[in-house]
Formats: sequence, C-alpha cells, structure tokens
Amino acid sequence: MNHPLIEVSNLHVTFSHSKTPMRAVRGVSFSLYPNETLALVGESGSGKSVMAKSIPGLLPKTALSIEGNILFGGVNLRGLKEKQLRTYRGKKIGFIFQDPMSSLNPTMKVGEQIEEACRHFPRKERREMTLKLLHSVGIPQPHLRINQYPHELSGGMRQRVMIAMALGPNPDVLIMDEPTTALDVTIQAQILKLIQKIKSEREMAILFITHDLSLVAGFCDRLMVMYAGKIVEVGATEQVLKSPSHPYTQALIKSIPRLDKKRRLAPIQGAPPDLRKVLNGCPFAKRCPKAKGICHAKEPLLNTLKKGHKTSCFIYEQTR
Repeated sequence: MNHPLIEVSNLHVTFSHSKTPMRAVRGVSFSLYPNETLALVGESGSGKSVMAKSIPGLLPKTALSIEGNILFGGVNLRGLKEKQLRTYRGKKIGFIFQDPMSSLNPTMKVGEQIEEACRHFPRKERREMTLKLLHSVGIPQPHLRINQYPHELSGGMRQRVMIAMALGPNPDVLIMDEPTTALDVTIQAQILKLIQKIKSEREMAILFITHDLSLVAGFCDRLMVMYAGKIVEVGATEQVLKSPSHPYTQALIKSIPRLDKKRRLAPIQGAPPDLRKVLNGCPFAKRCPKAKGICHAKEPLLNTLKKGHKTSCFIYEQTR
C-alpha cells in the first residue's frame, strides 16, 4: 500500500476570541494518499477551512495555539520555520481558495499573477508556462487573457485562473476550499470535471472541502464528515453515502434535494454548539433525535464499523 503524502495527527487549533478562546479544531487525525481525492464535508463553522489552512501554515496570527503533528512525506511541517515552510507551500502543496475575486490581486494582470506563482522556474520559461496553464484549464484565447485584470473575467474564468496558479508549481497535493461555491451548477460541473482530468494526468492528491454532499459523489474516493471541530465519520464515499452511520451524516443527506425521489426536505434542527464553551458529551447530542443519556455525558470516540468505515456515535455502540 502507498505511504500517505499527508498525515495529520491529533490536530488542535485554538483562536483568541475576545477573552474566551475558541477551539475551532479539536483532535483531528487523517491521512491523504497519492492520487486520492478526499472530501471534507460539514456545515459552515465546523472547522473545515481552519483545519485545511493549518496544513500549509496559512492560519492568521490570531491563532492562539496549534497542537499536533502535520507530516508531509515524513517531514513535520509544524516544526518548520516560515522560510522552510515556503518550500512546501505552493510548490508541493497547492491551495485554491473559496472566492477568487478576493484571492486575486485586482491591480495585477492575471498573466503576471500566474507567472509569480511560477517564480521558481527560469524567467524565460514563465510566459510560455502561463499560456500553457491557461490553455490546460480551459480558458480560450490565453494570449489575450494574460493581459486582462480579474474584474474583466467571469466568475468561472477567475476560478480557472486560481486553478492555473495552484497548478503552476506542479504540486503533489492540491487543497480546494469550497472552489465552486460562487459558481452556477453548470460551471461547477465543468470545474470539477477539469480538476478530475488534471488530477489523473498529474497523479495529484486532492483534499476537497465543501458543505455540499451532492458534489462529492462520483468525484471523491473517500469522505470525511466534520462537526464542531471533530471528524465524526469517515469512509469510502459510496459506503458513507449509501450507509451513513452517524446521525449528523444522515441528517445532512436527508437535507439534500433529490430528483429521483419525491420527499420533503428535513432541515437539521437547532444550531451548532458554541466552540468557546466547554463541550460535555457528543457535540451533536442536542440536535440529535436519537440521543440517549450517555450522549450528553460523554464524548464518543471514532471507532471502526467496517474496514475503512469509522464513526463516533454511542447509538451504534449500543445497537452493535
């Protein structure tokens, strides 16, 4: 079996939030393997983006503390200084952000920004590389686009520019943080198809972060579900979608509209817990219709149900 490219072990991220620290990530562990697409799904505020940004060291200075290990090819990124970390960020680990308009520099032409992402290549090669990258991500007339500013491009075009920038250094891992949120359904499908094609050509590993479960089927190999800063279920995508075991995963699936079945949508009642407070018991217990006494008193561990399928739920433990 292949060795993992990235291994995250017992990661904790705490932010200073006024006088009360907020525990945004609480003991997350997972591995990402070569040529694998791993989805990370959960509601807004569940800690997905914070966890992802901690991998290449992109968290803001307001982070109060970061604990745990983040290994890339056996090297602990948590132990590196900023200068050393830059040899991994961008070159080995590419990152695509949610909003390309806020991520691209509005005062620079898109060609200049892509060339800057490829700055570790010889200067003479950068313009030709930029044209090839724009062509590879499906942008027509790249020789004209390189001289345009971000505001002159559509949302789909800007996202393709972001993908080109992330792919320029030919990274081993691509982290995509809600890359299709601001796009319509047709453009979403085009972007995901494009990324899938590039992944197979370059044999990259992808961490795909989204709040939309409907996007991961047929695109991702494995699926992790995150809630209140913790992983509550993980397994093969088809396995988790067909046989979700955690009540939160079940609730997420029931809230997705379907064309093949006529049924009323079932919204998840209540709101996620306040991560500034000490959480006793399962963080989903107050919203869970199946919660028992133990769920409010003790936090469940992530246990194996079947090979490769894990969940953290006392309901399963009681009925096994």
